[in-house]
Amino acid sequence: MLKNRILTASVLLPLAIWGILQLPTILFSIISGILFTIGAFEWARLSGQKNIYTRCMYTLFIVQMGILGLRKITLSHQEIIFGLTLFFWLFFILGVILYPKGKKIWQNNFIGYTAGLIVLVPSYLALNWLRVLYSPLWVLLLMALIWTADSSAYFAGKRFGKHKLMVEVSPGKTYEGAAGALLSTILLSVLAYYYLDFVRAYPLSKVILLNLLTVGVSIFGDLFESLYKRLANVKDSGAIFPGHGGVLDRIDSLTVALPFYIFGLNFLNS
Repeated sequence: MLKNRILTASVLLPLAIWGILQLPTILFSIISGILFTIGAFEWARLSGQKNIYTRCMYTLFIVQMGILGLRKITLSHQEIIFGLTLFFWLFFILGVILYPKGKKIWQNNFIGYTAGLIVLVPSYLALNWLRVLYSPLWVLLLMALIWTADSSAYFAGKRFGKHKLMVEVSPGKTYEGAAGALLSTILLSVLAYYYLDFVRAYPLSKVILLNLLTVGVSIFGDLFESLYKRLANVKDSGAIFPGHGGVLDRIDSLTVALPFYIFGLNFLNS
């Protein structure tokens, strides 16, 4: 399992970095849109929809919302969009914390489809807007934060994990793993501040705080997908990436981190 994860990551990581830094804006939007389209199809499955036709229709709806968002929504409406998104995420986080109480609510197909819309479309918009409004380097820094935090949580949990974080949602996650993710975030934030000019536009304390909060909420993005995988009784959202599962398994943390991060950057610039 670990070998497959490393081999897949060794291929995907350079491609992701190259794509973030080098792809033209329109092509980046298309390729990232394809990934989110696959994620929407996986979400329909996790939401309990077994009919392939209905899953395709739901996926098409998500795609249309993403395209509409990029083409029609003005950048001046960012705060409203991402503010509402984070408001809904408060309910998702509360649902994770209280689970399995309220389990029947999450089993409702309409709630599942609505949750998928809120999870996927704003994160797709945030990814593309963050790249255009700030720079590809900010996208890369956020990706590095999330990837480092995920890896640190995995290895810290394996080595030191004794106290379960939310066993009803994801039995493998521990407080020690979460602590490892946050410690790695502080270290990476300090390194980024001293070695990257664009980060030094902000005070170090605010950079660390924003990154810690982003990684903190990203943990719940992971847990929220785990909640739906538990409801669907599956280990992974898909099997497109050997050793890593599906698209949602790779972007679950980013689904809340992206809108939160761009919202935080906008706040620092206001």
